[in-house]
Amino acid sequence: MNSKQNVSCALVLCFVLPLTGAAQTKKRPVANPGKPAASKAAPNAELQKLRAAVQANPNNAAAHNALGLTLGKSGDLNAAVVEFQAALKLNPEYLAAQTNLSRALEQQGDLNGAAAAYIAAAKLDPSDAELHVALGSILLRQQNPEGAAGELRYAAQLKPDSAEIRSNLAYVLGQLGDLPGSLAEFEAAVKLKPDLADAHYYLGTGKALLKDWAGAAAALRAAVKLKPEWPEALAGLGAALRETGALNEAVEVLRAAVKLAPKMMETRDNLGLALLQARRYDEALLEFQAALQLNANNETARLNLGLAQLQKGDTAAALATLQKLIELEPDMPEAHFNLALAHQRRNELDKALAALEQCLKLQPEFAAAHRTRGQVLLQQNKIDEAVEALNAALKFKADDAETHFTLGEALQRRGAWLGALAAYQEALKYAPENPAAHTALAAVYRRLGKTAEAETEQQEAARLLKAKTQRP
Repeated sequence: MNSKQNVSCALVLCFVLPLTGAAQTKKRPVANPGKPAASKAAPNAELQKLRAAVQANPNNAAAHNALGLTLGKSGDLNAAVVEFQAALKLNPEYLAAQTNLSRALEQQGDLNGAAAAYIAAAKLDPSDAELHVALGSILLRQQNPEGAAGELRYAAQLKPDSAEIRSNLAYVLGQLGDLPGSLAEFEAAVKLKPDLADAHYYLGTGKALLKDWAGAAAALRAAVKLKPEWPEALAGLGAALRETGALNEAVEVLRAAVKLAPKMMETRDNLGLALLQARRYDEALLEFQAALQLNANNETARLNLGLAQLQKGDTAAALATLQKLIELEPDMPEAHFNLALAHQRRNELDKALAALEQCLKLQPEFAAAHRTRGQVLLQQNKIDEAVEALNAALKFKADDAETHFTLGEALQRRGAWLGALAAYQEALKYAPENPAAHTALAAVYRRLGKTAEAETEQQEAARLLKAKTQRP
């Protein structure tokens, strides 16, 4: 049973730009996301001087803007907003005042006012990419990802070489469910700026969602290289490595993630699964138990604990764990499925079938449950029912070699030799290095009088068995 890693591309864009003193034609630098300029008390003398200038020339828009800037720096955003609005009343096309008003309203938390002000600023200077980025940030915080994506796309057209803009666009596309578009933008971002760790990380998590485990591992490895002590990136890399079969490295990486963040339950689950796949059962049990200590309601950890106990051969412990899980989560099909496996291992076939029936009632398309039901029925010599169950499994997963092989066994026992021949051939199509399937196919060929074909299959089975025994 595989534990699926939940991947979330949560993003809150918060580009707070510094207030600016005069209209500019050059692009203004963006401040660090989420870090507004620190408030500094302006000297009273400076404020008095600027107030005097406004009083002396109340129709001077630049004077109002300058006073607003100083008030904003002192932390008096309410008064700053009043001055910027006064400047704009005098000169509606005063870009610096309009931009400063936008930023002041954003820092106040007035998202509706900030959005309207940024739209007005962008109309005054449509070529300023950073204004569109800032507007996109506001729209996203207003739960309008479609609008945010539109602004960020436009910003990316204006500054196609900005890795940060491409990365932010990728975030928003991911939230919209456009995974291919998101990955394309992250690819562009890391190509433009290879040291953009976050973009590598989200690129890797996106590839993991597509089950491109090799691609996910490569991207996450790049993120870890840039930020070696990033536990989430290490956890993602370890999970991807586990899926590629690089179990020793996966265990090493996941242990590093656990060391940095020992309370990450999902990381412990993945570490347990990597150890389980490596047949290091005692270590796997410890990780699943640790996950349950962090959260006794962690159904995934309890499910995997039962599976580890089962694979270790402790069927009594597995039954106890899985029965407890079913008490807590009676509608969890995987729990009933693993319970069936435990009963099957103990040759309690009727109990296994009852658990499988409950599993399939909860999830009728559970192919492995149909296959296991067919195997149990075959153990009971109920061949016709077994064939029916195995064919049901293939409706949901036609490329499962084990199901084809078991169907071949059932048809062979029924005496349906041509059907068995086809089933074994399908099994080898999906698992060509299975010596048992070659041996079974050889037996069917002999029965059909095809001696040469039978000899070829038997030789291939012997070769595979020899290669298997010679592996370190």
